[in-house]
Amino acid sequence: MPLLPNASLPEEKVFPTITPNAYLADILDIESETRPSTFKNPDGSAQGDQTQYKVKFAIKSPGAFFDSWISAWVNPSLRSSTKSKRPTLPQLILAATGQSFTEADRAKVTGDFLNTLIGTQLRIVTQAEPNKMTGKVYAVITTFLPKE
Repeated sequence: MPLLPNASLPEEKVFPTITPNAYLADILDIESETRPSTFKNPDGSAQGDQTQYKVKFAIKSPGAFFDSWISAWVNPSLRSSTKSKRPTLPQLILAATGQSFTEADRAKVTGDFLNTLIGTQLRIVTQAEPNKMTGKVYAVITTFLPKE
């Protein structure tokens, strides 16, 4: 159906950028998402699709951002360090459960196990980063810590 002649753009919602800090947060959801890789093989061909976990949090620290939500993309690898600036799955599991997981524990990290983390409270550390294309500043999660 075509637009009405007097149709206009809806007002754009402006959300406050979560300021860099450490926040108490609840894990609201964990989703798996597969996307085409942006990386190339040495021969120039495209690499296979990438799977990542999108972990959604609700901030529970008192203040201006109470109940605001923020997401983190986490690589589904149990390697303790990566080239990425993103927080790692072992950091998330350690902060949420107090248990260290390594590559040897791969069989234990199932969808059922990760779903048990939903509702867990931990601390997230954020920083502000500008988007390279738009210049808009967004809050990103840099690490996960156990709740005190």
